[in-house]
Formats: sequence, C-alpha cells, structure tokens
Amino acid sequence: HGSDQERAMQMLAALTGNINSPGGRCQGVGAGWSHPPHPEQPEGKGLPIIDGFPGQVAFPTHHASGMVLKMIKDGSMGRPDVYMWYCYQPVYSNGEMLENAEVLKSIPYLVCSTITYDESSSLADLILPDATYLERWDWEDMVSPKQIAEYYIRQPLVQPLGEARDFGDVCCDLAERMGFPLGYKSKEEFVRMSCDMTPGVKEAGGFE
Repeated sequence: HGSDQERAMQMLAALTGNINSPGGRCQGVGAGWSHPPHPEQPEGKGLPIIDGFPGQVAFPTHHASGMVLKMIKDGSMGRPDVYMWYCYQPVYSNGEMLENAEVLKSIPYLVCSTITYDESSSLADLILPDATYLERWDWEDMVSPKQIAEYYIRQPLVQPLGEARDFGDVCCDLAERMGFPLGYKSKEEFVRMSCDMTPGVKEAGGFE
C-alpha cells in the first residue's frame, strides 16, 4: 500500500537523521493560532476514564476514547451521572455496538450535540441540533510539508435550518448564564479576534 510505503520512508528518514537536510525530508510545519484568553473558570469535574485502564495504553497522548464506555461499564473508576458528546457517534464508532448502547442506557442522563439522528443520539435525553460545517464559523489549520504554515477560516455559506445552532455559540451563551463570560459573545467574534491577534495573520490584514 502507498500509505505503508510512505510510513516506511518517514521512519527510515527519522532513523537516519535525514530530516530537514539537503535531499532529505522536510519536517511538517503547523500553524499556531492565537486566541482570546479564557477568564478564570471553575475547575471541571470528571472521571479518570479517558486514557483507558491502567497499563493498557502505553502513551495515551490523544487519550483512548474507544475504551471510555468499557471503563464506564467496568465501574472501577466511577460511573458518570451525565455523559455528553459532541460531533461523535459513541455507539457506532467504537465497535461492539450493542454493548455500547447498553452502557449508554445505564447512564442517568445523556446529552449530545450533533447534526444527525443516529444510533447514539436516538438514546439521548437531550439533543442539541448542531450546525453543519457549511453553517458555522471556525478557524482551521493544517501541517504543511512545504514548511509554510497554513491558516484558514471556515465561514457559513447558508443559515442553519430550524433550531440548529453552532455549539460554539451555545457554549458562549451557557458561559454567560453561568457567570463566567468568555470575553466574546459568539463563535464568529472568537474567530475575528483570533485572526486579529495571530502573528502572521495579523500583519496580513487579520480577519479582513
């Protein structure tokens, strides 16, 4: 497979120290967005269930989301009273769908923010209809093999249907109601402020 060959070439370049040298591979360069600082917030509460069972995952640098429902079922690290997911499909994405559905059913209150009515959202007590990628603001970035940081923004092409709202806007509203405003009122304002304070983007004209 091409992807296997690519990984082998990357590994060979790393083992031989042939990174960022003439004729060698270029190290990818990622964009570094600046964003408005968050005010001091109350410390979140949670269970130690995002990295898998102790000793199971050697380096959970991106956590072990596929093990969360199994840890909830096991219960040795505690069980949540509320479980919320965003842009995710915990029943379908982790294999063993019937078991996943039963675990979710055992949790007292389920909340999801999603654009689809699927195997997971059908079990939720509260569904927050989210805006699709065509209907929301965001800033994006990508690692560039040309060693030029890539910055870009997402802009809505159409208005969300019905009562759908960008979950970023929902969070801004919730923070305001709970007494710790974030310093911006909407996702669009967050994107505009980020563009106007990120080095490189700022000098190039910021949001405009």
